[in-house]
Amino acid sequence: MRIAGHILAYNVDRFLPHVVENCGRFVDKVFIVRPERPWAYAPGSRASRRNPTTREKVEEAIAAARLKGVNCEIEVISSDFETEEDTRNDCLDRAVGEGFDWLVIQDADEFYSDLSWERLLEFMALDRGHDRILTPWHNFWKTPELVLTNGRGSIRDVNAGFAIRCASGVRFETARRTTAAPTILVDEPCYHYGYVLSDAEMWEKITSWGHAHQVNAQKWFRLKWLGWTPGHSYLHPVTPLFWPKAIRFPGRQPAFASSFMHPSQETAPLGFVDFLENMLRDRATDVRIVARKILRRSTV
Repeated sequence: MRIAGHILAYNVDRFLPHVVENCGRFVDKVFIVRPERPWAYAPGSRASRRNPTTREKVEEAIAAARLKGVNCEIEVISSDFETEEDTRNDCLDRAVGEGFDWLVIQDADEFYSDLSWERLLEFMALDRGHDRILTPWHNFWKTPELVLTNGRGSIRDVNAGFAIRCASGVRFETARRTTAAPTILVDEPCYHYGYVLSDAEMWEKITSWGHAHQVNAQKWFRLKWLGWTPGHSYLHPVTPLFWPKAIRFPGRQPAFASSFMHPSQETAPLGFVDFLENMLRDRATDVRIVARKILRRSTV
């Protein structure tokens, strides 16, 4: 069994050395895909912006991972596709062409414990009935000490994909989501630090990622990110009710979490107008939730 890892390197300077180490110790090859510019989801962004993670930063990350014992093959791919799915499919085609059995999808802000890696590899070696593997994940907020709850009140959700079988014909269809495939959830949690960012990193993300066209970036950044307090509700930028709250993480922190601990940044208290707008938006979400529950009961 040969496994390749797939890491996107856009605006991920702090994470990149650590994720190359986390992934590179367990796979045969790592493809680091470095887009030259943002994708085309935000109008005009490609004309004026470049990837904050430079090629030099990528090389530094590789060197740091080598010092930690990573000896797998690593290939850096410079790309300039307009969509996330095209970027990912290009890497998938390379993995297929080189004869890999599985392509692991591990974005730079995602991490697995060594024990989870070992169990996932064991499953991949034995499984014959599935072409896509999902894992649960914890989505952290501001710091690894805070985790987001989902609509069921759980701190566990399901990621969009951990690995796909290269010979299966599965393709990335929309961003990270793939075409239909026999899928299984393997209960080895991913620690996702995609919202453990500085204000500058968060602004770059929210205005350039694959959902940029689905978000009012300025409003979300001002009301939910900069103005956040523990009492804030409905934090997901695209579908607010997905993340009702950020709470203290009740589990044991893995060793790699220490790399992303940083002092909490000062929040900017919302002015009266912003406070009122935030409250009205949250109450509107409350109403939608209640309406859905009533509709669900009426159809039973």
